[in-house]
Amino acid sequence: MVSNGIQHGYSSVLMPTDYLQDVGKHAIMYTLLISSLFCACCALVKRWSKKGDESRDKTKEDKATTLLNSFQLTNLIINIGLGFYGIYWWFLVLPNGCHDSDKIGHPYKITKECLTPAFFSEFQMSYQLWSIPLCILVGENSGPMMAHHVSVATLAVMCSTLITSTRYYCVFYFGVVESSSVFLSIMNAFKSRPHWIEAMPTLFACSKLLFSVTFLCMRIVLWIPLLLDFFRIAWDIGTSRGEHNGIYHILVVTSFAPAFVLTAMQIFWASKIIRGLVKMISKPTDSEWHSGVSSHGKDKGD
Repeated sequence: MVSNGIQHGYSSVLMPTDYLQDVGKHAIMYTLLISSLFCACCALVKRWSKKGDESRDKTKEDKATTLLNSFQLTNLIINIGLGFYGIYWWFLVLPNGCHDSDKIGHPYKITKECLTPAFFSEFQMSYQLWSIPLCILVGENSGPMMAHHVSVATLAVMCSTLITSTRYYCVFYFGVVESSSVFLSIMNAFKSRPHWIEAMPTLFACSKLLFSVTFLCMRIVLWIPLLLDFFRIAWDIGTSRGEHNGIYHILVVTSFAPAFVLTAMQIFWASKIIRGLVKMISKPTDSEWHSGVSSHGKDKGD
């Protein structure tokens, strides 16, 4: 497979057939794994929420709540795994001095130290495509949420199937940034259960504060500088490779569009978080805090 892959020059766009077959197999495996996790979460949620006679029929509202809670728990577990695995790779494994050719190059030709695991793009591709129908099923299908899933899935598919793509940044954008979603999941769990907020107000406040800090650090402070480098490298792909194959010009637009959409979302949500922090400082009441920072969770799906 390696020899076939190296023979693919700039005139080729997709990875070799055997490589793509492996990607497909991995995607199926990850989808089954995520589905199994979701089923396990459903069983746990049903067990936790079961009251009275075990044989009684659940109402439609009960079933919808169970699905939503199971979906949230599944997201929490996946975000923890992706976030911490991404942090490990980004800060402890990948070197800082990788050349541009190692960031965008053919995976068979990249310097070994700079080669990132295909897991991040392949798993995110499976996860986002799995999440789209689930979001519709549980009623979490707002416009921003669906745009987020489609944009991430598009970039993940490109990173998983194209010969030259910004694989180097998959660890950060498909892994590290998910660490902020861990606290978002916890915050949303509180918001959907007001009695938790009354019983544990300090923990609720801590989850909001931790989410705000991690979101601004991961999705603004680190996100934007890396995005500029991503755009620079993606532009290089389109111009240099485009001389050999015009499809690369189209691929640049295809990669820029979802990246712009995702970045615009981060900036929009960050502005809401900052307004919430300002309100908290100027008027430190739970109602002000809830109307500011917590409103982010209503728009974001991961």
